[in-house]
Amino acid sequence: YSDRHLKYLRLVRRARSLGFAQSEIFELMQLIDIKDDSCDKVYGMVNKQVTVLDEKLKEIIRIKAALMQLSAACEQDKHDNCPALDELLRAP
Repeated sequence: YSDRHLKYLRLVRRARSLGFAQSEIFELMQLIDIKDDSCDKVYGMVNKQVTVLDEKLKEIIRIKAALMQLSAACEQDKHDNCPALDELLRAP
């Protein structure tokens, strides 16, 4: 591999590990050789990714809280009918 190829591979690997989409990674690769306004574009892409991750984190926290409630219902109620299952069967 040439130095240029290795640079691209490093960028792809790192960007994927940070959750960037394939199309965004392609855009980042195109910015490697553009020096004039690439920093502003990368800054915008990075901040967009932070916003996306913040939303995912909020959703994960909401899901975790709901699962903890279901778990607690099972721990507290050892009857024939499972309250967690009953809750899962309810329409949202």
